[in-house]
Amino acid sequence: MRWAEVTDDRGAGLRFDAESGMEFSALPWTPDQIEAAAHPNELPPSHRTVLRPALMRRGVGGDDSWGARTLPAYRLPRAGVLRFTFTFTGV
Repeated sequence: MRWAEVTDDRGAGLRFDAESGMEFSALPWTPDQIEAAAHPNELPPSHRTVLRPALMRRGVGGDDSWGARTLPAYRLPRAGVLRFTFTFTGV
């Protein structure tokens, strides 16, 4: 995506822009909290939003859910320089 906005009920919030595109998540938990929970009911109550703009993320797994590596087409590149630039502004 090229932009994302996260706002409250009144429309106040943040807009993120990335000219070359980005991946973006807005969740009520940190990645560590999600990894530590075996089931959704184990996630703690939350009163915040964790925003995570990123250039790219690797896939979550291979052909099965038992520890297979991410398929090559979905792995992050290992060579070259990765550069990620984004801006954020209040809305």
